[in-house]
Amino acid sequence: MSPPKSKSPPSDARVIVTRPAPDDASFAAKARARGFSPIISPILRIGPFSGAAPPPAGVALAFTSANGVRAYARLTTDRSGDAFAVGAATAEAARAVGFPAVHVAGGDLSSLTDIIAEKRPGKLAHVAGRERAGDLVALVREEGVDASLYVLYQADPVKTPSAEACAAIADLEAGGPDLWVTLFSPRSARLFLEQLTAAGYGRPPKGLRAACLSRAVADALGAHWRPKAVAARRDADAILDAIADDAA
Repeated sequence: MSPPKSKSPPSDARVIVTRPAPDDASFAAKARARGFSPIISPILRIGPFSGAAPPPAGVALAFTSANGVRAYARLTTDRSGDAFAVGAATAEAARAVGFPAVHVAGGDLSSLTDIIAEKRPGKLAHVAGRERAGDLVALVREEGVDASLYVLYQADPVKTPSAEACAAIADLEAGGPDLWVTLFSPRSARLFLEQLTAAGYGRPPKGLRAACLSRAVADALGAHWRPKAVAARRDADAILDAIADDAA
């Protein structure tokens, strides 16, 4: 028996892309290739953290986002330490800036902690943003790894949805085609709700669907948001799979 074919969305299905630049463009391209109509509307704006300094040369580095990789690469040319990446997209970013040795975890802090504990680097620097979803340093220290935190960037909230996203929501309320919003972290879910409030919506607009990277992201939206789709894996393609499966 041949494997089932991937489901495709309706040709007019629209997807609000909430990722910050430059990841918004790559995700929009993925969505467009799958038959969606992407609408760029970032929730966060990435910028350097004031006074940030890179870790010492040669230490192992843990990256929990591609933004951390890019922030590190802007500050130093050193690529001599092993890189530990939380997932495939972060690993791809690490290889792109020249890390020869990249260890890839399964997309969450637990799996990243496990692979660091298995490899046991002498010293580890967690390169991260000002806002973090968990405490990787504490987790790996419990495993006996000497770890320190280096904050190299910050992700500041964007106050309102883009004009294009607001127009799409208005069109949805007037009977327009399907509209989804893609959400990649609990923080982004909460900030999107704040964006909607700032745009004059006391509750999520009726019919606006949320595609979430994990159950924790879906939970951050609250029980009143329906419907939601949750990705089967922690990667961008899985979010698009979840939308296509729901639409089929």
